[in-house]
Amino acid sequence: MTDAVLAYIKELDMLPDGGKVLCGVSGGADSMALLLALRELSDKLDIEPVAAHYNHMLRGEESERDELFVRGFCERNGVPAVFGRGDVASEAQRRKMSVEACARDMRYDFFEAAARGAGASFIATAHNSDDNAETVIFNLARGSSLRGLCGIPPVRGNIIRPLLCVTRAEIEAFLLENGVPWIEDSTNTDARYTRNLIRNEIMPVLRRINPRVSERIFETTSLLRRDENFLAETALTALKGSAPNEASINLNRLCSIAPALRGRVAAMLYVRAGGDARALTGRHIEDILGLCRSISPSARLSLPGGIEAFRRYDELCFGQIPASERFSAAKIAPGQGISLPGFELWCEKLSVNEKFIQHEHTFYIKCANIKGAVLIRSREKGDIIRMSGISKQLKKLMIEKKIPARLRDGIPVVCDEEGILAVYGVGASDRARAVDGDEVLAVTIRETRRNG
Repeated sequence: MTDAVLAYIKELDMLPDGGKVLCGVSGGADSMALLLALRELSDKLDIEPVAAHYNHMLRGEESERDELFVRGFCERNGVPAVFGRGDVASEAQRRKMSVEACARDMRYDFFEAAARGAGASFIATAHNSDDNAETVIFNLARGSSLRGLCGIPPVRGNIIRPLLCVTRAEIEAFLLENGVPWIEDSTNTDARYTRNLIRNEIMPVLRRINPRVSERIFETTSLLRRDENFLAETALTALKGSAPNEASINLNRLCSIAPALRGRVAAMLYVRAGGDARALTGRHIEDILGLCRSISPSARLSLPGGIEAFRRYDELCFGQIPASERFSAAKIAPGQGISLPGFELWCEKLSVNEKFIQHEHTFYIKCANIKGAVLIRSREKGDIIRMSGISKQLKKLMIEKKIPARLRDGIPVVCDEEGILAVYGVGASDRARAVDGDEVLAVTIRETRRNG
């Protein structure tokens, strides 16, 4: 197995300068094989492996068992090692993330810190060919771009995966041959996890079709990765001439390139604005390209990570959405204008006629139904608004309207002594609605926030 791993490392030039390599070691077969392989190849690669174990504290005594196992192995075999731990379950709850996602983030944060402390330039993780196949199937099942079908990247920044070229069966045979023990994670058989379902039920069926399915998928992803890299490089040429940190492109220029490249260019601009490319879905890309076709010269679209795509006449631009701030409640009266952070508001009395239509930015509030003074304020905990005969929490309505969480505190809420009359971007309450002939208070709210 080590010959295959050596060839793969050299083919991709994973360790160009040698030196210390931090090796993530959970105690399972894959990570034990990675540590053993790197130790056996240390002279040929001029490297010094350093083991790193992170205790997620998720499985009680089993988590403690794993840490003790890795400590004992490293001490007996003279392997330098660093250890860390974190209460992933509590942190996931605090961050409002899934336990799996939070565990990954906390583990990699530990690896990065441990690598700096050990003076290691690279972090090696033990993903293998079977893991790669499972990732491709998972991405295919939920829908994926070409990038997702490329599987697990062998190199991403300072993260390297030297075992992607070997299967789990080859790994276990390698450990047995060398008399190296490993431990099993009891959650690997838990069918509640999608990856376990793929590993334990779908992969065996595929192996009946082709016993070497993992190897074939690995070969396929290697070919697809070449195509993806070529397309990415070609897309990058469309941005030549612009500053490396410039997150905008002329629409005519964008539309002149091949359709297969437009989404990649948009994703690159999103990253330049500070976004994480992994957060963008195919739906996001389609929405961005749809923005380019909008008849509005100032259309805009909220994206993951607090990034906004927006039109600036004949340009497509990306930028950070500034977090909105709460503001003090203010009374409004007919003939009066108010400036709020990111908004301007105007209020006047009118008599309704047929051309007046309620919408999310201008509200025609029946004067006879107004109780006391009319205020503009930020949302408050427990806010309720009744619309179409149903009372709903304002928070849930903002989520349904896809108003980013970072903007919700700054959204203007129109209310009186009895409650909410209307909310910018959401709509008017049933109580606010007027009919033809009623005297109304017309409240118009205009967004003044602009990027770039």
